[in-house]
Amino acid sequence: MEYLDAIIWIARELGPPALVFVFFAVRDWKREERLNKRICDLEQRQDELVFPLIKEASDVIARNTAVMERLETALTVRQVLGSCNFPAAP
Repeated sequence: MEYLDAIIWIARELGPPALVFVFFAVRDWKREERLNKRICDLEQRQDELVFPLIKEASDVIARNTAVMERLETALTVRQVLGSCNFPAAP
């Protein structure tokens, strides 16, 4: 009832153009509220889903790097040992 009284007062005191202005201002304000809520929900979903995936991918890359370093060391040692002239086994 409070809104209806405000609408009647605006129409009576300020005229129909003011009423049209208020209608569009309120409509757009409500639309902005809904958009803001949607953006906040998407950001929260990103925090819940994407960031853990990024951390997991970083961990996998770190483990893969460690394995590659061990493989490189093993291959280097093998090449060094392979280039040595050991006597043939009897």
